[in-house]
Amino acid sequence: MVKKMGRLNDLQILMDFATRNVTIIMGVKGCSIKLLDVQRKKLKFSSIYGLSEDYVAKDAIDIEKSPVNMRIIKGHHFSIGKIDKKNSFQYPEDIQKEGIASMVCLPLRVEKMVLGVFCIYSDVPHYFETEDVAFFSLMADLTAIGIENIKRELNKTWFLAKAAHQLRSPLNAIYSMLELIQKEYQGPINQEQKETIDRCETRIKLLGDMINDLLKIGIRRTEPNKSTIPLVDINELLQELANLYAHRASEKKVSLKFDIDDAVPKMSADNFLMIFFQTLFPMQ
Repeated sequence: MVKKMGRLNDLQILMDFATRNVTIIMGVKGCSIKLLDVQRKKLKFSSIYGLSEDYVAKDAIDIEKSPVNMRIIKGHHFSIGKIDKKNSFQYPEDIQKEGIASMVCLPLRVEKMVLGVFCIYSDVPHYFETEDVAFFSLMADLTAIGIENIKRELNKTWFLAKAAHQLRSPLNAIYSMLELIQKEYQGPINQEQKETIDRCETRIKLLGDMINDLLKIGIRRTEPNKSTIPLVDINELLQELANLYAHRASEKKVSLKFDIDDAVPKMSADNFLMIFFQTLFPMQ
């Protein structure tokens, strides 16, 4: 189970995997994960297993109206052997209607940060023993780590997409201005100036490809099965690099030659391979 959780990269799939397996392993009625909202004032059911839709159909749980959840959010675990009307729940009638007799709830915590509440429910009074709570505590910690890791990856994906879009606008503006100069709308240009503009356009196109690749990373992280990586001919790729650096090499009176054996097979790669080679042959 731990190995499987470490390979999952979708938040909902991870949480559903955790609630389902904890329920099966511990032989209980059901399990739930409730995550805190941005304001950290309410809890909302994010994953359930073994519970009815009616039980989770209520609005988000107001922490201030639920002493039990308030205690858990503060970092304490909650265990109750027999639930009755005197217990401090926001919706005690729903718990009894669901047939829940005992429960254990623990904070989903990474270091000192609490992300939400992880609960397991039994229809048998006094079902949970000390060893059960210890095991469930371990699973809660592992689940919290998994949730935090995925959230960080989603934040990286958001940043990459945002950065790519922000970079694309000024890049397009620069390309448009160079095009105006190249077509001599702002006056005639000589051959040397034209060659300089051509080199600028080549660099801009390369930067545009890098921006597109940033967006591809985001797609692969969020939709890994919807993006394929093509086969790349290394000879062709290096020839593109040779063309890119040919003018600079001639200026420095340097000969540029790539010698690749014909037997070298195609590689699974994309434009990032081009960027990798550019780190080996920087523009100087």
